[in-house]
Amino acid sequence: MAAVNKVREELAQAFLAALKEEQLPWRACWAQGRPYNAATGRRYKGINTLRLSMLADERGYKDPRWCTFQQAKDKGWKIRKGEHATKVEYWAMYDMERKRWMNWNEVERLKRDDPDAADKLQLRSRTALVFNAAQMEGVPPLPQRPRTDIGQLRQQRDTLLENMQLAYREEGTRAYYSPSADMVTLPPEASFDDPYSYISTFLHECGHATGHPDRLNRHIENHFGSEDYAREELRAEIASAFVSQELGLEMSQKALNEHFDLHKAYIQSWIKVLEKDPQELFAAIKDASGIANYLMEKGEFQQERNVTEEKRQIRHIEAENIDQEKFDFYAKDPVDLRFVGCTFRNVTVSESEARLSQFKDCKFYGCDTRNVQDRSVFTHAAFFPADTTVRQPKRRESKYIPADMIELARSQDVFDILQRTGEPLFQKDGQWRSVEHDSLVVTPGKGYYWFSRAEGSKSPIDYFVNVHGMGFQEAVRTVLEAIHRDVTYTPPVWLPPAEHEEFRPLPRAKTNLDAYNYLVQERGLDQELVDGLMRQGRIYQSGKYKNVVFVGTDFDGVVASNFARSCDPTQQVQRFDVRGSQKEYRFRMENPDCPRCNVFESEIDLLSYLSMRPADQRTENYIALGGVSPRALLAFLQYRPDVSQINLCTDGDRAGEQCAESIRTLLEGQYEISREAAPIGKDWNESLVRIRELQESWEHETNDPETETWRDDLTSQEAQIVAAWDDGFDHGLARMVTLSRTQDDPGLRSAMAKLDPVEQVRSPFARKAEDWTY
Repeated sequence: MAAVNKVREELAQAFLAALKEEQLPWRACWAQGRPYNAATGRRYKGINTLRLSMLADERGYKDPRWCTFQQAKDKGWKIRKGEHATKVEYWAMYDMERKRWMNWNEVERLKRDDPDAADKLQLRSRTALVFNAAQMEGVPPLPQRPRTDIGQLRQQRDTLLENMQLAYREEGTRAYYSPSADMVTLPPEASFDDPYSYISTFLHECGHATGHPDRLNRHIENHFGSEDYAREELRAEIASAFVSQELGLEMSQKALNEHFDLHKAYIQSWIKVLEKDPQELFAAIKDASGIANYLMEKGEFQQERNVTEEKRQIRHIEAENIDQEKFDFYAKDPVDLRFVGCTFRNVTVSESEARLSQFKDCKFYGCDTRNVQDRSVFTHAAFFPADTTVRQPKRRESKYIPADMIELARSQDVFDILQRTGEPLFQKDGQWRSVEHDSLVVTPGKGYYWFSRAEGSKSPIDYFVNVHGMGFQEAVRTVLEAIHRDVTYTPPVWLPPAEHEEFRPLPRAKTNLDAYNYLVQERGLDQELVDGLMRQGRIYQSGKYKNVVFVGTDFDGVVASNFARSCDPTQQVQRFDVRGSQKEYRFRMENPDCPRCNVFESEIDLLSYLSMRPADQRTENYIALGGVSPRALLAFLQYRPDVSQINLCTDGDRAGEQCAESIRTLLEGQYEISREAAPIGKDWNESLVRIRELQESWEHETNDPETETWRDDLTSQEAQIVAAWDDGFDHGLARMVTLSRTQDDPGLRSAMAKLDPVEQVRSPFARKAEDWTY
């Protein structure tokens, strides 16, 4: 790692030195072609591109080819005596147990032999020493690079504008990009010294345009002379140089001088920024690489090639090498496949991947492949013979993905990956939700939670497996491709939720008798509580099917939802939301002067909780979610900014616990959050019904003098509980619940057991205090 840091330090110093000498370091990119490895044909990228171009310009190398000493030796080339190597960066796997570097073939063999090998390996950045072809003897002459056709460049300019959906005009004497109008303005082409200077300036301004929110989304509206303005200008300059180098644009000396004069004003700002933070250079190079890749793709800057027999070759892509900035299972770089008399056409990567299915009898478009050990070389080429067509087969899955790649994918932020893949989301009540699944919430930095299924994860792999039904390998590749796409995707369109269907409340019955009996007798709710809510119209009985209807209102008091529950256990549908109900406005009871809100899954649980407390203790805010989605809670919190405490009273089953945990994760740091589970059974109504049964059993036993002898054995603690119970059911229960939150006393368990002569009840009061709060 020290060697890598030294390489970067040397590059930063050379960059600053050039600026202080009033030179543009990236002018070297216009002087020669893009550096590439002479042995593999692989192009250098990012930091390596700029470093090698600057050194070549400084030392007078006219050849863009580089390779290591061993690669030169394998080719039969000889390094001249006294020549010095240049360092480049690349990524490799390090065996921490054996303290040695490994190539990717060794890594795959090790992982096949040892399933636990992933724990011993670490991906690290290291350096390699390379020499320029001008430093060697025996290297074949550099093929003459054809001059770029300006007519074709003009066509690709129009393609770039169309694909970027960017406005363009030629007028005046200034070249600039307007973020507010999303428009590039250039002087007329005839005013430039040569067409290549015109295209280079055009690319520079388009580089700024990539910062638009619908493209690569950078902060580009900066004041002239500010450090942020200098940072953005540096990125656009380097990106323009990279693309110009890729296209072979050669600016005249006069054009270079004029270009320098235009940017002379920025030099001191760049020096100030880089001296303050040298790492800004590498951030700028990385961003510039992303900008350049975006422009190359949107402009479709590739050339059809006619290739003669003398130039026929296949450039092998080494599996051991990985680019220093991304790990891509599907190579995006074009590799020249040259065949006699063939005209080649540009193809997409997906079409290129289809080549594996085209092999038949070891023949591939007339090329014998029997001796090709790695046939995947054919899948990575970017050109096909023009008269060929390719079937689109099913995607071929690799049988092996390195563990470090899986871990890399698993560690990504779900929201960021969904942005990169164009997942349709919309924002509501401060949350990002899936357009397809309304109860699926995605939180930046925290993962996703699917409330209707009570499941969630912080891993994007799990998202694609559980939400889209992908296989594990396909999900991993989807994430990896999104990471290393250089943000050339189309940003997702944030769609608004569908408009609410017209809401029509259920008609009321003439009487609430069936609903009242169901709530009081079967569900054990407090009679006065139910009667009061029915008088207010908050609960009523529907006309035809005699359902209990819970009414939800918006924050202006207008009825916005109905939740119905059947009174008849034989009905096929036991509970449902009335069509058109707005789920943000569920059943709730408010106290505008209280900062505490109690949260329940259902209306029955909410009322059961209140039935366990005396009327004078029902002074807080209570809200039913109608399931496990927090939508109603979030809407309420937005309406009531004074609320500072949230008590989660969801069910004690897996779904309820996950719901409580997801809400806590979503709101932690913003509110004081506590958890209060039902004292007996799964939910609050089950607790209420069971305690009512205990009360009836106890009342029956205490009316029989022969059974009163059990009171003689009570401890002082147990006697206190029974005395509270004697004072009244509600008061006694409230007393026990209070004790259960603060104590772990055997007397509580013993007292509850004696109050139930029929069976031993698993006492909830054995729970310790930390079980009740987060």
